[in-house]
Amino acid sequence: MKEIVRVLKGIEKENRKGTLKLESLHNVFSDLEKRFRYEFEYFNLTSVAFSYTLPLLTESLQEWDPRKNPAGWLYQMSSWKAMLNSCVWEDYVVPLIVPKLGKMFQELEVKPGNLNLGKQRVRFLWIMSWATVVPSHHMVTMLETGFFPKLQDALYHWLCANPNLDEVVQWYLGWKGSLTTELLAHYRVRDELNVCLEMMHQAAEDIEVVPPKNLREYRQRQFEAQQKAAAFYARLQEEAEADKRRRVTSSGDFNMMPEMSLNEIIEVYAQQNQLSFKPKLGRTHYGHQIYGFGNISVCIDSANQNIFAQTKDSWSLVSLEGLLKMHRNSVTK
Repeated sequence: MKEIVRVLKGIEKENRKGTLKLESLHNVFSDLEKRFRYEFEYFNLTSVAFSYTLPLLTESLQEWDPRKNPAGWLYQMSSWKAMLNSCVWEDYVVPLIVPKLGKMFQELEVKPGNLNLGKQRVRFLWIMSWATVVPSHHMVTMLETGFFPKLQDALYHWLCANPNLDEVVQWYLGWKGSLTTELLAHYRVRDELNVCLEMMHQAAEDIEVVPPKNLREYRQRQFEAQQKAAAFYARLQEEAEADKRRRVTSSGDFNMMPEMSLNEIIEVYAQQNQLSFKPKLGRTHYGHQIYGFGNISVCIDSANQNIFAQTKDSWSLVSLEGLLKMHRNSVTK
């Protein structure tokens, strides 16, 4: 404790003199965390580190130019992210980073063909490297507003010019391959990529290519229709259960309107969470059909109203909420 107090007094002294620097501050707290891990956590020295760090980070990031020394800045931010807890990082630091990355997205050029492709791709890869520091939902929003409209418009105009489709596919795969695995697993990113795939499919079938704006509007209407259908079936099931309770209470009569099957309930639940629920053809487990619920393989024991999910080594009984959690965990790995 004497050593920790001595170090903190030294930091406070530098802070009062105005000579405290981010790099030295990080080195000091990293050293304390390694040497006194128990005390570091017990006395919540992360909060102490944050109280000194935030003013310096705020000042530095306000002057930060993402195009200058990008590797150095990314390393520094990664180091601080590893030390500060996730809530502190997202609430206080990320808002200082996102606007400047958003501006980089707006400045990004996406053109059809190989025109200036190398320079465009290098800049995009550099922006994507910040996905290790910026939470995925922020990156997805920036992609939706600053990247995908450009990618889709460039692809549309290229496809309308009767290009070599092999070249188009390689161009598309290059851009797609620049996205991180976590971002590619996000349903909103998949929706945007599907717009590109639909346009390329139309061109391959030699039919008129629909502008991306129209495709996005159509997909949004389709999504809203699925949501309404899911809400309808959920309400139908609730009404059926309520009707059953009323009949049993009043007369012991078990006759009631048909219930939704367990398969139908899981399908509705998948739709409500923007996930697919489809049978995996040719695959069974002890005679039960295997389905894909998002990224998770499941089988259904309708007789006993049980859902089993495949884990690394076995099949486990799981609830709907547990199934959704397993899918989300698989996405973040």
